[in-house]
Formats: sequence, structure tokens, C-alpha cells
Amino acid sequence: MIKFEKSCPSVKIWWIKDPETGEVRFSFDRKKTYSVWNDYPHKMTPKEVTIFDAENPVWAKFFECRKEKKR
Repeated sequence: MIKFEKSCPSVKIWWIKDPETGEVRFSFDRKKTYSVWNDYPHKMTPKEVTIFDAENPVWAKFFECRKEKKR
């Protein structure tokens, strides 16, 4: 069973953590999920990237070079 979690009610991103695999996934609607490692930012819409970056500045900074490649 997938367990969706939010850090607080006002954020838009739901996090899914799999302790068995260590995979870190997230979702905006609890239907479609993204992998932080495999899908950011190239499988996301520009609006989703904007939301993700605003709510997760540390991840955004970490993956900054990926956004340069996307352009």
C-alpha cells in the first residue's frame, strides 16, 4: 500500500517513501507519481517544476544542472 504524506496541509506535494528500496517519489494529485532521481524535471510540466522548486529549494538547487540540460 502506498502511503502519501505531506509536511504540512498548505503544501501541494505529497511524498511517498519506500523504506525497502529507498526510492523517494512524490505526487501532486496522489494519482501520478514521480521519482525525484529519475523524473525531475524532464517528465514534469513547467507548472509542476515551479511548485516543486518553491516547496523544495534544497532539491531544486541540488538538481540545478538538470534544468539547464532541459532547455
